Amino acid sequence: MKKLIYGGLLLTILVSSFVSCKKQKLENNSKPINEKSNFEPKNGELVSEIEYDGETIFFEYYLNNEKMVNPEYDLGQIDFTNIIEGSIDSISEEKKVVINSFTIESEYHDFIDNKGYELRKVDSFELLISNYLNDNPFSEDEYNNDKDLRDRYLNFQDSLYNDIFGAYPKAPTVIHDSYFGGSAWVMFSPVVPFMAPGWNNRTSAINNLNIFSFVHLYNKWLYRHRMASFVGFHGWQKIPFYGGLSFLNNRTSSVIH
Repeated sequence: MKKLIYGGLLLTILVSSFVSCKKQKLENNSKPINEKSNFEPKNGELVSEIEYDGETIFFEYYLNNEKMVNPEYDLGQIDFTNIIEGSIDSISEEKKVVINSFTIESEYHDFIDNKGYELRKVDSFELLISNYLNDNPFSEDEYNNDKDLRDRYLNFQDSLYNDIFGAYPKAPTVIHDSYFGGSAWVMFSPVVPFMAPGWNNRTSAINNLNIFSFVHLYNKWLYRHRMASFVGFHGWQKIPFYGGLSFLNNRTSSVIH
């Protein structure tokens, strides 16, 4: 918002009053207004809908396969497994996000098996990476400064990924530092153990250009604490980490996509 300063005490008071009133209005509004400069999240608030870029996005929540009304739990808890499904109604073109959360492993397995989601492969990949790190511990500084150590790890990671998921071309995933776009980083590699310089804990929106794949976001480097797995979202340009997805905002440190 550009500030036009023409001078004068009266104008300064009017501008200050306007800004103060506008800020108060935003704080009292349950939905975000459609102005990029004032689009701010309420972290952890599980709202039923938001207004985003001229559209309404609706949210539904399930916990251990049971639909929840007015949920108040924290989706960012480390013991939550979150699978996020996005769709667009073919007739009304309404956008809907369904957040399926699990704290019981059997309920998680029932869900992914019934849906046909091959997330057991991701579980195996994470476990084997964790086992490797337990047997070959290293710090981030050691990873960055020791080429031999880094090459050994990357060879293991890439070979493991190909063994589990298969080696085939993938479209990239784009991440943004703003809900509406902003700066972008294009991820071509399907496995991203570290974010690019300056991108750690900076992601506010994603755009998965490969509509047939999942996107898995992790709160820690080397695929630790999977915050969410995204599936669907065909036809979406950007998925903003706002409203029900605000628990993901500025928290991504590694990615599988």
